[in-house]
Amino acid sequence: MTRARPVALSVLRNYAETSGRAGRSEFWNWTLIQTAIFGGLYALGQITPTVATISVGNLTLIYFLITLSPTVALATRRLHDSNRSSLWLLLGLVPATGPLCLMVLFALPSQKIDNKFGEAPTQTAPKEIPSWATYYTEKGVLKDHAILQTSRLAPKRPEPTKRQKEITSYYQTRVLKLQS
Repeated sequence: MTRARPVALSVLRNYAETSGRAGRSEFWNWTLIQTAIFGGLYALGQITPTVATISVGNLTLIYFLITLSPTVALATRRLHDSNRSSLWLLLGLVPATGPLCLMVLFALPSQKIDNKFGEAPTQTAPKEIPSWATYYTEKGVLKDHAILQTSRLAPKRPEPTKRQKEITSYYQTRVLKLQS
């Protein structure tokens, strides 16, 4: 659950931020957290109807109202990521098919380029650089090694053909007047 805490804190911090974009992982991790909490509250309501003199139904309603604004803001940013307006959220009001259509829209991949709602999101997990590579790159040791490697990897020039040798010889003897 190490990934869940930063996602939850990120969504709660941006509770009213509807500009910008949100990636699929952020949206679906938040949805997973919400589903788990509401499932836990439902199970708790099945076991006992009240918790510390508050009914579980009221506790669920309070939690829903607290997380409604961050969830709507995240859904808006997720739609922005696929270059759609937040008005597409109204599709959820259509009975039966509306929420299913929204689920499909939320599952669409992000646009890899900048759109009218913001810059393209960066890679979430940068490639890890081994510590030895960082050390030697900072010291300048690998710089020379890289030059040697590229010179070895440079394409070899093909052997000149007979005609190319004749032209070279003619050029050297007649034009440049070099003696061979």
